[in-house]
Amino acid sequence: MEYDASAFDEMGFDEMGIDFEYGCGLGYGAVIDTFGYETVLFEYLGSWQGDAVAILKDGTQFGFLIFGYGSCSGCDALEGIGSLDELKSLARGLHSSIRWFDSMSDLARWLVKIVVNYDEDSVPGSWYYYDPDVKDWARGFTDNIGKAT
Repeated sequence: MEYDASAFDEMGFDEMGIDFEYGCGLGYGAVIDTFGYETVLFEYLGSWQGDAVAILKDGTQFGFLIFGYGSCSGCDALEGIGSLDELKSLARGLHSSIRWFDSMSDLARWLVKIVVNYDEDSVPGSWYYYDPDVKDWARGFTDNIGKAT
């Protein structure tokens, strides 16, 4: 799925007086909205810093996106944005990180297999496989999916 980040060109940063000296004034939810998918879920796991997860829907497919966030420009990519080009680059990077599944059930099965039941001694994994907050979130999410189906 292609994404060119052109939605930011239409946001009128100049008209809003945003010069990117103190970031762009957008939250991650607004950045994700520019992808054009339905946001099924968007949640921050943590307070001042942590991980953010999004479940997205495009037609019959469901996407899983996870990324870290922080509370200042030194520890959060979006807070440290200094130009429109940097904002577009960040959005493209987030978009390319979405993992797509044919159904919500496939996404839930993957979360159980890879995140909830991850065994770091058998297979090296992504950073979030190890995170207890992500494991707790995935366990709760997949439990609720099981109840809904």
